[in-house]
Amino acid sequence: MTNVPVNPKVLIWARKERGLTPTQAADRLRIPAAKLEELELGKRNPTVSELRNMAAKYEIGFSALVMPEPLPPSTRLNVQDFRTHASASEKWNPELLMEMDDINVIIDAMADLRDAEPDLLKAEFPVITADLNAALVAANERERIRLDVHRQATWRTDAEAFRRFRAMVEAQGVFVYLINASTTDDWRGLAIYDERRIPIIVLNGDEAEPGARSFSLFHEYAHILLRQSAISDNRSKTGNEIFCNKFAAHFLMPEKEFRGSATAVGGGYRDYWTDTQLRKIGAVFKTSMSAVAVHLENLDLAPDGFYNTKWGEWRVRQKAPKKKGPVPYYEKIANRLGSQYIAVIFEALDRGHINQLDAYEMLDVQASNFPKLRFEVTERQALYGWSR
Repeated sequence: MTNVPVNPKVLIWARKERGLTPTQAADRLRIPAAKLEELELGKRNPTVSELRNMAAKYEIGFSALVMPEPLPPSTRLNVQDFRTHASASEKWNPELLMEMDDINVIIDAMADLRDAEPDLLKAEFPVITADLNAALVAANERERIRLDVHRQATWRTDAEAFRRFRAMVEAQGVFVYLINASTTDDWRGLAIYDERRIPIIVLNGDEAEPGARSFSLFHEYAHILLRQSAISDNRSKTGNEIFCNKFAAHFLMPEKEFRGSATAVGGGYRDYWTDTQLRKIGAVFKTSMSAVAVHLENLDLAPDGFYNTKWGEWRVRQKAPKKKGPVPYYEKIANRLGSQYIAVIFEALDRGHINQLDAYEMLDVQASNFPKLRFEVTERQALYGWSR
């Protein structure tokens, strides 16, 4: 088989672009570590097949691997990192880096669409600062969006609530994606709002509990309101993270109604709240036990450190994740990309601003399947679409 002369520095660059150690890269490529070392040291040139494998597994163009010199560092999304990792080596999961590069391309494409068809992408949300009162900001935003507790309480399940909350945020002009890359120990949410002014929220699909997803959604929405790009695990105690956690808690659980529920369930302040009590309060607002625990502590209905105590208990007796059944193909696409994004792409296609090939590249769905995906999104919007 033909060997291709390459600069070994390019192969090293490609690996590092994906945040991979030599061992991780060899595992991804499914080759012995010694074989990869041989290539990166220039002891032999790779075959065409090996280069294609690298291009596919690193998600880097084949042509980039045969350049005479490494390409300049890729334009990465510039996000503040609020995660609480103890080890810097754990910070950037390779799959997450690849997803972020894909999202960066999407933002460029959406910015082009917005410039050509301004009415396609209309964002409607205020600008805030972290020195404001988070509870007041959350109350004002609930009033602006016209969400009241009684309406919220009528939703049957946390899963239904998450879909409605997602549709609510998308109705403000924010694109909400759900991706699987690493675990919630690594990250829970990512907010992007840069000079291109395309607001993006990315949630970790590894978060199986819909109530917890809802909390992450509004934590990241607070970052969007702050006009801040950030990645977080919702556990940091820095200023902006404290603000975003408080905003999410007060948005999901307005203080007056929350205190009423806490009094009904546990009589008010308690040194300790059981999981059963937390679930009962969470069921009213369709949010997670962890969100309730944080709110109880912040509102002085539980002692300082209560959330950390509960978190330690949950970590010790953490249950194995439930096995999920197969998700229908079009539902899976809609879960990942969100109804708003898909609807914008189809609208741009219908207006003739993009062609079917463009739409295929932006949706990763064959044109022959567009009608079924349209139907899936139309049904979702009918069931969960938000109107004030």
